[in-house]
Amino acid sequence: MVLLSVMLVAALTGDDSPGPTPGPSVSPTPAVVTDGGFGFEVTAATCGLDNVVTADGRIAAKGQFCDVRVRITNPQQGEAHPVPLACQFLLGASDERYELHRRATRAASGDEPFDQGIGPGETAEVAFQFDVPEDEEAADIELRSTCDSPGVTASVPDQG
Repeated sequence: MVLLSVMLVAALTGDDSPGPTPGPSVSPTPAVVTDGGFGFEVTAATCGLDNVVTADGRIAAKGQFCDVRVRITNPQQGEAHPVPLACQFLLGASDERYELHRRATRAASGDEPFDQGIGPGETAEVAFQFDVPEDEEAADIELRSTCDSPGVTASVPDQG
């Protein structure tokens, strides 16, 4: 009876090939990359934003803002380490390299991760803001624990 039902469905749909074999489920969890004393995990990205809202108003993009969300962990012992704003870069699909918009990033993330730093064993959720041309797409992000470190490159998730 089951075989007859399968044959009938295949005949009606025009598909006589067996269905796909389900594979193992793949976790959408982003990878953690490390540089120096920080672990970085890119969790989301959104491009096409016209502005970033601040306590005093709005910061308008010259092109578009790409908001890249990164979870930063300090697994080390000792003291807090600040996240260096001057050393984070977005790599566009056009292979251009874009600097972080510092004021917009502080407005979106607060000052604590950049001024007081991230303490040992603590994690901060940061919203890095990049002002890029309107027709640009984000491809990768260069992340550094210090401006002197070699840094790591992480893929940016599809922007939506």
